[in-house]
Amino acid sequence: KLLLPAEAKRVLDNIWVDPGEENGYLTLEEAEACVDPSLAERTSGEPGTYYWFAFDYGGVHDRSAGAVMHAVRGTDEVVVDRLDVWVGTHQSPVQIATVDSWIEKQIANFGGRGHGIIQGIVLDRYQLEGTSQKFGRQYHVEAFDYDGGKANQRMAERFRQHVQSKKVRWSPTAGFISGVEDDTLAKEIAGLVLKTTSYGYRFDHKTSGFSDRVVTVGMGLLHCLENLPPATDTTPILLNTPRTDPIQRMQQMDHAARPGIISPFGIGGMGGTMTGNPFGGA
Repeated sequence: KLLLPAEAKRVLDNIWVDPGEENGYLTLEEAEACVDPSLAERTSGEPGTYYWFAFDYGGVHDRSAGAVMHAVRGTDEVVVDRLDVWVGTHQSPVQIATVDSWIEKQIANFGGRGHGIIQGIVLDRYQLEGTSQKFGRQYHVEAFDYDGGKANQRMAERFRQHVQSKKVRWSPTAGFISGVEDDTLAKEIAGLVLKTTSYGYRFDHKTSGFSDRVVTVGMGLLHCLENLPPATDTTPILLNTPRTDPIQRMQQMDHAARPGIISPFGIGGMGGTMTGNPFGGA
């Protein structure tokens, strides 16, 4: 009687217990139902699609993850177009320059004429302040405090609801890390624990676990849903243009949209070990 239900099933009934059932946030079955075998990690955007980039920086002790995501036009369904992961060490920590180069590469691949529309970039408020300022001069950047208060609760609620309702999808290789127990995004999700707080609840990882891929996708999901694209496929007047003052913006309304493509830069020698190829050989 003193055992938790999930523990009783495992110890007394010899029944395999889904780790998510024991942890209380999401089960492995629920997470794996969101894996779409028809999807592959994208290397470029589609015209008329509004993209969000999200990045959670880990440096050494945690993993670092970057995601490109979009909401399906006319719905509240969200697709993870790509999810890349870096594993830093004390000898080779993930450098901030790696983050900047990854974002620049995704801007070149998913933004501009003939590709997609960059709707915004969401970054860790405290660890990527320099990156936020750098890209904030040209693009809409959201500084996300995922460790605090209502923003964290909102992210946890939206992510859980969308996974349970199968309204978020990702490819079988999204964020894959070879040689670790939680090699897939679904396994990382199932390993999260639910924590009740004064403002509601949030998710967290166990002492030996990680949550960086989930945080990245969760941040992107939240902003995709709070900034849904128009239901109809209309050609926007301005595409990925630098921020300007109101007068300049009005003048630009009379001209064709500028693509605003930033050329990609290499990332060699920037530290950290990245899982997979973020650029798809492009």
